[in-house]
Amino acid sequence: MTAEEEFDVAVLDEPGALIAACLYWLQAQSRQTAHPIYKHHGLSPQQASLLWQLAPGELLSMGDVADRMGCDIANITGIVDRLEKRGLIQRTIGQDRRVKLLSFTPEGLALRRELVGALHMPPEWLDGFSSEEQGQLAGLLSRAVRIAGVDPRNNLPRHPLGRAVSGER
Repeated sequence: MTAEEEFDVAVLDEPGALIAACLYWLQAQSRQTAHPIYKHHGLSPQQASLLWQLAPGELLSMGDVADRMGCDIANITGIVDRLEKRGLIQRTIGQDRRVKLLSFTPEGLALRRELVGALHMPPEWLDGFSSEEQGQLAGLLSRAVRIAGVDPRNNLPRHPLGRAVSGER
C-alpha cells in the first residue's frame, strides 16, 4: 500500500470522514437514478435543480436561485429562459424593477410534483436494512437535514451554505 493509499484509509477511519464519503457516494448514486428521470421529462440536471429550488407558491429572485444553486446569476439566466419558453416558470418584475422574480406556472408546478414523486421512491439498497434499521436511519438522516439547515418539507435550504441553524443540535 502506498503512503497516499494509507492516508486515504486513515482519513476514512475517522467517523466524520467516513460519513462524508458515504454521503458523497450515495449522492452520486442518487444522481445516476435521477438523470434518466430528468431526461424523460426533457430537463437538464440544471433545469431540474432550478425547479427543485423554487418552492410552490414562492416568488424568488433570480439572485436567490443562483445562491441556492451555488452558481452565478449569469448561469441562471439561460436556464430560466429555457424553462420559461417551455411554460414551466414565469418571470415577474419585483418592487425594485431591476429584480426579476420567478414562480411556477400551473404546468411547472405539476411537473415539479411529478418529479418529487419519482425522485422520492426508496432506493433498492434500502432493502438491505430491516424495517427497524430503516426507521433508525430515517430518524438520523432527518435530524442531519434539519441541522444542515434544509427544510425537508419542500427541499429548500434555509441558508445557502448549509450551515447549522442555531439551537438545533
